Amino acid sequence: MDPDIKRLGTFRVELIEWNQSNKLKMGEHLKVHDDVVRPILKAAHECFVFGVKKNSPVLKHCKAILTPTRGKHAVDLSQEVISGFEPLWNSSAPDRGSIVAAVEPAKFKPAILARGRRSYVLGNPQAANTLSAIKYCRSLAAEGQLAFCFDFHSARGMQVYGPPKLLQDLYASVPARNRGIMGSPRW
Repeated sequence: MDPDIKRLGTFRVELIEWNQSNKLKMGEHLKVHDDVVRPILKAAHECFVFGVKKNSPVLKHCKAILTPTRGKHAVDLSQEVISGFEPLWNSSAPDRGSIVAAVEPAKFKPAILARGRRSYVLGNPQAANTLSAIKYCRSLAAEGQLAFCFDFHSARGMQVYGPPKLLQDLYASVPARNRGIMGSPRW
């Protein structure tokens, strides 16, 4: 077992290029929305947005799919939550906060992770997410579930949380060419 995955309880999946995320338009529909976000949300039994600001343009635009609940907003997974709501997925901090989708392991298809640009273990996984989202992800992992935490830096990346053995298996399922240490010569 990778000692860093075991110690941190998470690994990162980059979804789009950093320079692309800098040029991202709020209403832009991205391939990653359909290839990664949609199948995760289809498998999810719940999804929350942590840290969205009260006067955020995202909240105003996406109020039809967001319900305030105990310091966060529930995403209504019974309806379409991507097409027409791209600002939720493309907005960056401090507007939007972090988005967490909770998934039962049996409902998740590991091949989805291969659609990301690259996967690696990040020494400071808290850097791109709200503390409340991370705490929630860790509680889901302790219950044996998977948690996909989309950073507050838009659709650029997500952290994957879960039980250590399951995380190791998921990380190993990513093609070797897409796995590695951030900052290594391959990247």
